[in-house]
Amino acid sequence: MADLQDPRLAKALAHPVRVRLLGILQTRQASPSEMAEELGMPLTNVSYHVRVLADYGLIRLVSRTPRRGVIEHHYVAVDRRALAAEIWARLPDVAKSEMAGASLVDLSEFVGEGVKGDGFAASAARANALRLTLDQKGWEKLAGELDRLVDLARRIEGESERRLRTAGRSGEPAGLVALLFGVPAQDGSDRRRGRGGRRRRTARPKGASV
Repeated sequence: MADLQDPRLAKALAHPVRVRLLGILQTRQASPSEMAEELGMPLTNVSYHVRVLADYGLIRLVSRTPRRGVIEHHYVAVDRRALAAEIWARLPDVAKSEMAGASLVDLSEFVGEGVKGDGFAASAARANALRLTLDQKGWEKLAGELDRLVDLARRIEGESERRLRTAGRSGEPAGLVALLFGVPAQDGSDRRRGRGGRRRRTARPKGASV
């Protein structure tokens, strides 16, 4: 895990290329060559940024695959809970915005694949959006529940893989996306409106959507 006291950590995550790479690796496994091709960047540049992310413990090596006479290394982002709970609060706002934006680009493509491929036609498919009002304790409790959901999803995947190996069958790919974020307050009362009837946004929105 990264040294959270190292002031270079925030600077490392503020770099736009590393932010984009981390966004990719939060949704799937990928090698430097695959990401270089996807981003249209030189492999040497991407490999350097991957090494920086790995040195800080933000990504981990999950497999080595022989390909065309070389060993291709595949990485994935570390547990999002570790990043959110320990590192996220230490990042400057601009780095948080860049990371979220990069992740959402990949998430949009990820969900779009499911829409185009009739992935939401499955009987167990779900698509929910909630607008909530939470205090700080509510935010923390809901965030913890989402962390536990991710852990549960990994356990269920492991159980599925064992059953599939026993049966000699292949599984059906599935996607799970969980988001918790602030949204502008929606309140029709005059207390939320400035002069001239214009609505004012609260300084720190308390709504949430999952």
